[in-house]
Amino acid sequence: MDVLLISILLAVVAGVIFTLIGLISGSDETAVMVPATLIVVLLGAPPEAVFAFLMSAVLAKHLR
Repeated sequence: MDVLLISILLAVVAGVIFTLIGLISGSDETAVMVPATLIVVLLGAPPEAVFAFLMSAVLAKHLR
């Protein structure tokens, strides 16, 4: 699969996950961000996709 497609897919997944987590009152998205990123790394995603996942997570956290 192309790196660009993987990056876009992981960015969308991170946006959805962290938006949903942000909607829960009292949740701490930051505590979930690093373990979720570690899972993406351990799944063997390319560095560009990991970066896209992390940036999407940060953006979703700050925009909610």
